[in-house]
Amino acid sequence: MSDSITIVDEVEDYVTALLLQQLSEDHKYHNLSHTLAVRTACLKLGKQIGVKVEELEILEIAALFHDVGFIETYNGHEGVSRRIARDFLEAKNYPSGKLERVLSCIDVTFPANR
Repeated sequence: MSDSITIVDEVEDYVTALLLQQLSEDHKYHNLSHTLAVRTACLKLGKQIGVKVEELEILEIAALFHDVGFIETYNGHEGVSRRIARDFLEAKNYPSGKLERVLSCIDVTFPANR
């Protein structure tokens, strides 16, 4: 097993810190527990249908970022989630094509965006 830290590890650490430190306590549902459960469900479903490893990375990162925008706003949190994800991933030099796919996944978590 590798001891190197992956981008997914970095995203998880970042999102965990944001949600624990900045999310209002009145957010009983869109919290860290929910975010981690969504990530687990996405990975499980992705593996069951044969999603490739590189695609699972994109899915997992999107799942981790999908509700982080709630730290700033309730209405329109998806746009904030996208901005936070973009800023973080660009700072990590995440490939732009993969970044755009992460952002697209975040978009589809909001029914009006479908």
